[in-house]
Amino acid sequence: MRHRQERQPPTGSEGGFTLLIVLFMTIIIVGVTFSGHARMEAIQRKREAGFRLHAQASQFARSGITECLSWFKKQTSQPVLAFDPVLDTTATPPKNETSEPDLGLVRDFRITGDVWGRYEIYKPWDSDPNAERLLFRKRVQIRDISLESGQPVKGIVWRIVCVGTVYRRKDGSKAPDEWPNSIIAKEVLETEFHRTLSLLPPGKAALCSQRGDLVTLQRQARVLGGAKGAGLYYPQSTGGPTLGRGSDLSGMPAQAITSAYSGSPESVLGVSIDELKLLADIVVGDMSDLPDIIPPGAVVVIQNSLPVLVSHAKPLRGRGIVLFDTPYVYFAQGNLSNFHGLVYFTGETLMDAPTRITGAVVTQGIFTMQGTCDFSNINYDETVLNDLRKLNSYRISGSIRRTNNQ
Repeated sequence: MRHRQERQPPTGSEGGFTLLIVLFMTIIIVGVTFSGHARMEAIQRKREAGFRLHAQASQFARSGITECLSWFKKQTSQPVLAFDPVLDTTATPPKNETSEPDLGLVRDFRITGDVWGRYEIYKPWDSDPNAERLLFRKRVQIRDISLESGQPVKGIVWRIVCVGTVYRRKDGSKAPDEWPNSIIAKEVLETEFHRTLSLLPPGKAALCSQRGDLVTLQRQARVLGGAKGAGLYYPQSTGGPTLGRGSDLSGMPAQAITSAYSGSPESVLGVSIDELKLLADIVVGDMSDLPDIIPPGAVVVIQNSLPVLVSHAKPLRGRGIVLFDTPYVYFAQGNLSNFHGLVYFTGETLMDAPTRITGAVVTQGIFTMQGTCDFSNINYDETVLNDLRKLNSYRISGSIRRTNNQ
C-alpha cells in the first residue's frame, strides 16, 4: 500500500520570497496604472490646449474679416475696385489701416507673455520679391469675383481669405514663422462680401416720381431740395405736379425734368424686390410688426397686398432704407413720423401731417401730400444718403468657413 507524501509547509525563506514577488508585481502594476493615467491626462491637456489655441487663431481670422468689411464700407469711392490698405503716419490725419502694407491688412495682438495673435488678408501683388511668400499669397489673396459671379461690373463681389495665427514672438522684426519666432496654431477662413445696395435715386431731389402728373401737393405740404438738390425730379412728357395753395416746392431747381429716368427698385437699390427681401434686416407685412424705431442703417421691406396704415400708434421713425411694396400707404393725420433715409413706394401714397422725411423719397404711384393740422415735409439730404451708402455698401453674403489653404 502506497503512502501519499504529505506537503510540507513553506519555510520562512520561501514565504518571504513569495511576498517580495507579490509586492514587486503590485508596485509595477500600480506604477503602470498611474503612469498611464498621468500620460492620458497629459495628452488630454495638450489636446485641450491645442483646441483653445486653434479656437483663438480662428477668432483672430474672424476679427480680420470684420475689419476688412469695415475697410470696404469706409472707402469713399464705391464700388471698391482695388484692395490696398494704407499705412502713412505722416498724413493728416495719420492713416493706420494696416501694420504691413506690403502684405495687405495685417494686425498683431499680444495674448500673454511672448504669445501673440495675428491676422493677415493678403492684397494682390504679383511683384512680391519674396518667392515663397508670393506662392502663398497667390493661394490666399483677396479676389474680385464679380464677373465670374454674373455681375455686370467689377467691385460688386469679393472673396476674402483671412489667415489667423497664434505664434511665439521672440523677435518683433521677424515674420511669425521665421526663427526665432514659431507658429503655435493657424486657421485660414474665407467668405464673400457682396455690395448689396447701390442707393442711387433717379436724381438728386427730395422727391422722385416716375410721372410728374402723379404728384399733388396740397396746403402745408413741403418738398424741399435745399441748395444741393431739386424739389421734384421726374421724366419729361409726363405732365407736371398739381400744386395747391399754401404748398411749398423748392430746390435747385424746384422741378428737374429729365429725358433719362431710372426709378425701378433694380436701378435705385441695385436689386429686385425679391432679392431685397433676402438681404433685408426686417421684412414685415404691416407697420404694427416694426420696431418702434428702425435701427440705424437697417433695410426694411413692408410687403402687403392690402393698404398699410402709418399712424400715431406706429409712426415711421429711425434711420435706414424702407420699401413699401403695397397698393396703398396712408400716413394718417397726427402720425408723428420722423425718418432719416430713403423711402420707396411702389403704390399709391397719401401723406398727411405731421410727417418729416429727411433724405429722399422715390415713388412709382400716385403721390399726394397734405398738412391738415400741421406740415408734411420731405427734405433732401445728401449726407443722410451717403451715410446709408457706407452702412449698406458691402455685407457678408457667404458663410465664414475653413479653407484647404491651411
